[in-house]
Amino acid sequence: MLFIGHTKFSVYTPTSGAWRATNGSKFRSEEEYRAYLFSGLRLDPRIDILINFSLPQLALAAKNHQIVHLLSYSELLPRKYEQLLIDASDKYEFIQLNKQRLGTGWKTAEQIAPDLLLTSEHPQQPFGIYRLDDDDILPADYFDQISPYVKEEFVGMQVSLGTGVSAIYKDGQFYNARKTYHPMLSIGYTSIHKMNGNGEISKFPVSAHNLADRKYPVILDSRRLGYLWTRHTQQDTALGLLETDESSLNEALKRHMDRHPAVHDLDELFSSFPILENKITAAGSPKSTREEMITKSTELDHLGLRLKPKRVGGRVKVTVTMTCSIDSVPRNALLKFIFVNKDGRRIDPKTLDQYFENQPISRSGNARVGWFRYLSTRPGKNKTVIDVTLPPNVCIGVVSVTKWVRNETRISINSISVESISE
Repeated sequence: MLFIGHTKFSVYTPTSGAWRATNGSKFRSEEEYRAYLFSGLRLDPRIDILINFSLPQLALAAKNHQIVHLLSYSELLPRKYEQLLIDASDKYEFIQLNKQRLGTGWKTAEQIAPDLLLTSEHPQQPFGIYRLDDDDILPADYFDQISPYVKEEFVGMQVSLGTGVSAIYKDGQFYNARKTYHPMLSIGYTSIHKMNGNGEISKFPVSAHNLADRKYPVILDSRRLGYLWTRHTQQDTALGLLETDESSLNEALKRHMDRHPAVHDLDELFSSFPILENKITAAGSPKSTREEMITKSTELDHLGLRLKPKRVGGRVKVTVTMTCSIDSVPRNALLKFIFVNKDGRRIDPKTLDQYFENQPISRSGNARVGWFRYLSTRPGKNKTVIDVTLPPNVCIGVVSVTKWVRNETRISINSISVESISE
């Protein structure tokens, strides 16, 4: 079974209207666009992701499958990056380089398909064409997931793997990992084709990937992770943001991504993306750590939920998401803290008054409550984030959630995370 992929590594298309970098909304001249396109600031993260993550993952996925991956680049690409692409093509036999000459287009998967099929045992077999940007990554079982749909009855359809992971990339690390659901996302989007007896490849009507189902049928399979959508400040999408400095851009990306739940099933993540082990975290910065305290939604009963996180100190962010029934009322649950020293011994709550005076937690006069924060419990979905800085040699020993006003209402805890923040 044949799969043909295509990645365009900074091809030179100054008149294209498809991207913010080329549609005139960002750069005033072709010279400005060219300087941006081939700058080290833009190319360095892309070549690192492509060479060290995307292609090794593609090699894992290619086992037991016939794949050809077309890698197009401009003749204007600085020599050091071109050499890295050449080295990659020497390492991975499935790569076919395509150097784009000035004033010409690039090869397409449809153009190289006939020769590949005519030299195969079954020239008229259905085959798949997929797309992959230079800074995105496919799972190790990508072709296994797509293969069941590369059949005669699905020719003329596209396949979308709707569930995946999105994470911010910086200096060899991925962080702020979120589990996402994006049907018809361009990453790994596969069209099912066939060549007829005249050597012609079946074609699809032109359509934006997110509107494809208006033009032809799209098969949606979201049972397993289907992509890793990398986010970074040098992407075309980042050009549309109002923020300009890197720190502000990163914060804007995180605000956009935090609509999605944090990745908590690391076994699932590393099974799909083994190359990312020790290279990715759900924490909000590369140096921070984040612990997901529960792995599935838990309904809160009269006993509450008591959890012991790993001991972390300094600046700590605790995030709680929950779903409350229609009869719930505000402040219907408490998040309670027990603080301990480095040896694990419980600290008298009263001794911490001066440290938490201007922080978003309070100490109750009820000794059974201690330090706490009311949780948002309006009907429907709620999210509460508590960001505190602990005194020296103090750690969170226990976090617990209990109902407070109306025990008869239903509250489901969807997630609780404890993140140690390192700036």
